[in-house]
Amino acid sequence: MPETSILSATDIVKDFKTQRALDVCSFGVREGEVVVIIGPSGSGKSTLLRCLNLIEVPDEGMLRLADEDVLSMPRDGLGRKRHSNIVRARTTLTGSTSMVFQKFNLFPHMTVLDNIAAAPHFVGSVPKELARKTAIDLLERVGLADRQSAFPAQLSGGQQQRVAIARALAKKPRIMLYDEPTSALDPELVGDVLGVIRDLAASGMTKVIVTHEMDFAQQVADRVLFMDKGRIIEEGTPEQIFAHPVHERTADFLRRVRVQVPPPISTADTDLRGTHDIN
Repeated sequence: MPETSILSATDIVKDFKTQRALDVCSFGVREGEVVVIIGPSGSGKSTLLRCLNLIEVPDEGMLRLADEDVLSMPRDGLGRKRHSNIVRARTTLTGSTSMVFQKFNLFPHMTVLDNIAAAPHFVGSVPKELARKTAIDLLERVGLADRQSAFPAQLSGGQQQRVAIARALAKKPRIMLYDEPTSALDPELVGDVLGVIRDLAASGMTKVIVTHEMDFAQQVADRVLFMDKGRIIEEGTPEQIFAHPVHERTADFLRRVRVQVPPPISTADTDLRGTHDIN
């Protein structure tokens, strides 16, 4: 991986019982870059994202944040969950990445303001009033300044997801991870959430986004990864992937999701475009 990568994954393998979810995946993310991961359901997109945040610990491979190898701790007989928790606690990764999930995961008994301020105050030891002030500023940023006293059940799905984005930003992460942030929303609510993410992408924050919204992917991505069956099949700029895919599998997927693409340049499985090269 180039030395400029703020986050790099090398030969990541992840198995669940008898199923291989990730099959030797490698890629890197530069500071300020927006990387979008697309592919069919079950292709390993979300698993790869969860490995980047150590919600799932890879079974093999290397994961580096800046100059730190965050998987260097040996398991030494620890169970997977216990190992994951210890690794997350002893590395800088938890404080440097923040994740937005499909299902919002807001605390139903807390107000919107308290949902956002809780982690900085209770986990990050930020003084309560400062955490609340930051939360108010973030609510303004996502267009919900007037809903700070509401509870999650009083919000639409799109509003809840915008609160979840504000909560993730409250950790002041170096990298934002989005796991299909619009998949649980009614179609009419998708636009508002994508608009917030689009504005944040324009601000220069480093992002890795898993999405099934192809138009959005083309608009915000600096680089697109296409995954299938646990592998990164192809990667390139939005122009390369959506207008000139190399592989028939990529082209077939894009046609199935109604993206107009020309015939692929090559159908050879071994002719992967730049899987390890992000220059």
